[in-house]
Order: sequence, then structure tokens, then C-alpha cells
Amino acid sequence: MAIHKDLWTLAEEAIHEYILTAQCCLGYRKPDNGCLGYPAALLLLCVVNALGTYMRNEPVRIDGKEQLITGGEPFRVLDHALFGQTLSHKQIKIIEKAYRNLLAHNAMLAPNAWLLPGKGDPIFVFNGESVNVYIVSLFEMVNQSWQNLDKSKIRKAVEKGYIR
Repeated sequence: MAIHKDLWTLAEEAIHEYILTAQCCLGYRKPDNGCLGYPAALLLLCVVNALGTYMRNEPVRIDGKEQLITGGEPFRVLDHALFGQTLSHKQIKIIEKAYRNLLAHNAMLAPNAWLLPGKGDPIFVFNGESVNVYIVSLFEMVNQSWQNLDKSKIRKAVEKGYIR
């Protein structure tokens, strides 16, 4: 943790810390041999949300149509080439509702939503209105996306007033 005179350098450090902490959570072993999957998922999905904010107004293809990542729909970033997913609008909303919002605000997941240990392809496994997530694969995707992100997008987002 450092003192920052610019919001974009603060954001870069915070995201780096989120990803590092998520990695530590996944490496930690509880007595039942499980990891700290819930905090890891919350931090990783906070990064997804943040990157969606920084990439506002960039095009993505969802449901066969080119759309923009918007302030109200930052999880659209999952269908950006940076993340490499091809999710429908409905699937994006299911992920956001089942994991991000409930984990952050209620310390729980949606009914029939699970964090799956290890890796899996696809990362998001849908079953009707529910979705399961392979937590290690989610970490790898988010970490790789962060590594590949043009960090100047953060500064531009701050300068445009997307961050408040």
C-alpha cells in the first residue's frame, strides 16, 4: 500500500493487490483441504467490474450484436477480447446476480450457484438460471486479462469522469 497522488495509480495498485490476495486465498488450505474460494471470487469479480468500468464505451459482441460496455453494464467486459468469453446477455446478468452482488452485499451466493474447485472449461457452467464457476480458471482469466490490459485505459476513465 502506498500513497497516491493520482487515482489511476491507486486503482492499479488496488487491482494488483486484489489479484495477489485472490491468489493467496486459492493457495491457502483449510482443514478440509478447501481454499478460501469465496473471498477469492469476490475479489476477482471486483476486478472484472473495475475493468468493465475502465473499458466503458468499448465494443463487445453479445448475442450476435455489437454493443458497448456501459456504466450500468460493466460485466459486459467478459465478452471483450481481453477476457475471451462468448456469453449471452442473460448469462452475464446471471453471473453478476449470482456471484458479484450477493457475495459483496450479503456474503452468500444465489441458490444453486457453486464455486467449483480447480480448473474447468468453460469457466462458467450454466444450468438454466444458475451458474457454477471454476474458481482457479476464473483467477487465471482475470489475472491474464489484467496483465494484457493497456493500463492507460484506467487514467483515461478517470479523466472522463467514469470513476467517482
